[in-house]
Amino acid sequence: MRRTRIRVWSLAAMVAVALCASPLAVGQAITVDFDPYLTVLTPFSSSVGPNQDRNNDGIPNGDELALVSAILADESLPIHEAVREAFVTNRDRIASDLQVAVDEGILQAGFSLSDAEAQAVVDALSIVGGGWMMWGNIGEGEANARFQTFYYNGSDGAYDMIFAGVPGADAVDVWTDALGEFIVLSDIIAQTGDANGDGTTNLDHYQAASDRAEYLAMALAFDDPEPEPLIIDFDAALTLLANIDSTLAPDQDRNQDGIPNGDELALIAAILADPSLPIHQQVYDAFMANHAILEADLNLPAVIDVYGQDLIDAVINVGAAWMMWNSFGEGEANALLRTVFFNSSRDGVYNLVYDDAVGEEQADAIWEAALSQFVMLSGIVSQTGDANGDGTTNLDHYLATGDRSGYLNSALDFDENGEDPTPPPPDPIEGLPVGGPLGLGLLGLALVGGAAYIIRRK
Repeated sequence: MRRTRIRVWSLAAMVAVALCASPLAVGQAITVDFDPYLTVLTPFSSSVGPNQDRNNDGIPNGDELALVSAILADESLPIHEAVREAFVTNRDRIASDLQVAVDEGILQAGFSLSDAEAQAVVDALSIVGGGWMMWGNIGEGEANARFQTFYYNGSDGAYDMIFAGVPGADAVDVWTDALGEFIVLSDIIAQTGDANGDGTTNLDHYQAASDRAEYLAMALAFDDPEPEPLIIDFDAALTLLANIDSTLAPDQDRNQDGIPNGDELALIAAILADPSLPIHQQVYDAFMANHAILEADLNLPAVIDVYGQDLIDAVINVGAAWMMWNSFGEGEANALLRTVFFNSSRDGVYNLVYDDAVGEEQADAIWEAALSQFVMLSGIVSQTGDANGDGTTNLDHYLATGDRSGYLNSALDFDENGEDPTPPPPDPIEGLPVGGPLGLGLLGLALVGGAAYIIRRK
């Protein structure tokens, strides 16, 4: 960054560039076009222009920062949050350091700039630096060091020139402190990095592409993640809950639908454990969504202190599955799975946990909010559902086989249909999200030994 190379720009041109390029944050996304900012800095060094290759790595500055720009703008990318955090941290640190150049008139006096022009320079330095500082610190490779030396090199970098005009300031101290704060993500965004983790470097993608758009498409092409198997031992959870309420034992039929609790939940366990099933992802997503609701509402320190983590975990796991059945009013059998969590007698799980803590009215509201969030898939998992879409209900499959192994083989046999069926859509969301089998446990404890009183007084 040399005084001898600077030329005076018109105020209109400077402000126009700054305004059209100003980064726009939309939610967690940030929209920024680095090219205009690189153009603002070009009079200080022609090597920073969009079409130049400042760090001699084979990718022009503009295309290199376009990768950062594309990641910042797309919240769906798995690397978005890391790159966003790094950009904001680096940008804000540089802006904080260099704002003194405008406030103290250093740029204005040194380069004959107006206040607006000087501010545009500092904005450009901070925004471009927000990206470039991700490449790597000085000493991590001559190529990447050239991004850093534009800011500090002991002679005519931005920090050198600016802090030379600040009484009592030492550029090397300020720069060294900044280096300790910058977030480096060279393994993601540098020329040797691999943004999408496909084993091909960003440089190789660039060299194989015909233009910037194709480069970005190639470098940011992420494969859909493989479906995840999830192993849940519902029998163990039900056995633990049966110590409190015998109707929850694996061989009992809590909702009186003709399929024992253990065999009923074994269907869900089998689906969760097998990513190859066409209904796996739908059931997995529903289970995890319900689990998160129950976890937030019931995995509370005061409740854990009374009942222990094992019981709470069992309640949440069983509840996350049972909440897939249907909501109140859609059949007495399935409603029995829900009354454990909330009921008019005020002895369901949510009643016991929340009634005294926040009052019955607020407890009702918490329960209603939960009900509105649960994901229900009774068309797949309940006794009247049809898991494999063959036209036979799960209950009929169970009655025809008579044991768990035969039931699962029959109910999850998709081959007999000739093709995988389209999974039925979820039931209308009217169900409950916050309560779980813990209600069963807490209800039983309340009846047996005054557990309700303990919870209320915790």
